[in-house]
Amino acid sequence: MTRADVRALPWPAAVLTKGTSLGVEDCYAVGKLILENLDWTETRGRQEWSLRRLQTEVLTNASVSTLSRCVRVYRIAKELGLEPPWRHLDMRHFVATAALPTAKQRSLLLRVEREGWSVVRLEQLVRETYGTPGRGGKTAVECVRVLDQIEKRDLFSDLNRLNVYSRTDLRRLASRVQDAEASFRKLRRELRAFGV
Repeated sequence: MTRADVRALPWPAAVLTKGTSLGVEDCYAVGKLILENLDWTETRGRQEWSLRRLQTEVLTNASVSTLSRCVRVYRIAKELGLEPPWRHLDMRHFVATAALPTAKQRSLLLRVEREGWSVVRLEQLVRETYGTPGRGGKTAVECVRVLDQIEKRDLFSDLNRLNVYSRTDLRRLASRVQDAEASFRKLRRELRAFGV
């Protein structure tokens, strides 16, 4: 897409106006435009429209981190099957639940929308129920714990002993590896949404 094509996309006025904060629906719309129109991916490989280029050449009043949050909100909402309009959900509600399992995240966001919870109330509930990531809370960021455990093991030292498994067991193992790969791809997407 040319710069003129990108400028011509139906960007919400809030992302084009200096000093205007983005509401969650504007954020969702920006994330949707980026993901569905610019062939944007989280990979570090070269791409025509990186978030930095988009910010520098078209959306000069938005920061790269704001654009990254927009992508994240859209991706989370789409994954959870949530679409605007929202009366009570805020971008910060999505961020507050981002580390939770998908089913719990969806149920909490639906409850926020239904009951009109503040961000502070949701953050407090998440903190009390699931702990604070990185501070030894109940979640202690589960993906980090799993990675720590994997790094402590040598997965390949005894692969020649797989011959003790039946063909059925090997198929089950292959299926588990495939599920793990899908989980790691999802984790990689989430990390890239943070700009890393």
